Amino acid sequence: MKIRLGPLHAKRRAMFGKLALWLLKRAPAPVFKPESIRKVLFLRDNDKFGDLIVSTIAIRELKLAGKQVDVIAGLRNAELLKLNPHVDQLHVHNDKLFSVIKLALQLRKEKYDLLIDLRNEVPTYKDIVLMSWSKVRHVIGFNRELYPVFDVNLKEDFSLNQHAAWRNFALLEALHIDCKHCNRHYDVHIDSVEEGKVQTYLKNLPKQRTLLINLKGEGPYRRLDQAQLDAILAYMQGNYADWNIVLTAKPEDLAGISTIGMQKSPFRTYFAAVALVKYADVVISPDTSIVHAAAAFDKPLLGLYEKDRTSTYLNSRAWGPNNQNAVVVQSSEFSVYSIPLPALVEGLAQVMNNNFPHINERKISYDMAEIKN
Repeated sequence: MKIRLGPLHAKRRAMFGKLALWLLKRAPAPVFKPESIRKVLFLRDNDKFGDLIVSTIAIRELKLAGKQVDVIAGLRNAELLKLNPHVDQLHVHNDKLFSVIKLALQLRKEKYDLLIDLRNEVPTYKDIVLMSWSKVRHVIGFNRELYPVFDVNLKEDFSLNQHAAWRNFALLEALHIDCKHCNRHYDVHIDSVEEGKVQTYLKNLPKQRTLLINLKGEGPYRRLDQAQLDAILAYMQGNYADWNIVLTAKPEDLAGISTIGMQKSPFRTYFAAVALVKYADVVISPDTSIVHAAAAFDKPLLGLYEKDRTSTYLNSRAWGPNNQNAVVVQSSEFSVYSIPLPALVEGLAQVMNNNFPHINERKISYDMAEIKN
């Protein structure tokens, strides 16, 4: 049965339809001339720390090329950019529509030449409102041919499974910035007070060197379980007994986890965790934000990944460590906690032996009763 709308409802529906079209409409862009770009705006408001860290290559190189570089950040990841000397201005907002509209009107006054969106996510209507209402001259992104708001579209062939950092260099090339000899490291800056607290904490630990274990990443499947922690502890006690083992995690993630033989980090912020990464000697992590932080500091790393969920886009490659000092162990199942103990310990042994060779390495049993004892 078809229900007819009353005259008032029909008028409201038509009004909202026209309003939506008006909100999302963007004036035709002029011809894109890379040499005319002087003032750029990065869109990084999704609060994904790892994604932001990877983008810092382009932010730095654009600044060094003489551009004004401003960034739109979320409430959480803005902290990671406040001390970055290559960011001229930081625009922080939440995801509420009113906040997006307010920001867009503020950005309109800045008269930006280019808005840069390096994200993989499908643009939301709020993104499109922001891009349209801010009246930037050009909007650039990857594989955005279905979105008219992007007047400059760069192509990425996902079947090549290139690392996400590749987008930095493709962007710079599109802007005619020569990056053959540019710095390819991520650009991470830590608050000196937070850094000092972490340094003091590590110096007061009983042993000189430290293995940092990040317990959990985003979602329920990127985490270590008790058996895996026990296996790591057994290997370290048997071969590197003169090392501290520090576990960093949110308090709620430690429920049911025994930390006997390990130090629990007293810090609760992501930025303190980044400082721990910087000053630890080796890092283990199932979380790509910590993986990328380790790459920023060339830190020896054991990166733990679940099975890739598609055969065409390999997350473990696109968001891999990008770190010559890293070893990756990947599960054959869709969870990090399903990585077999022998594979986990073998990966750890490889990282340790590559960076801190141990002459008489002891082999451990993978029978959990023996490991726990």
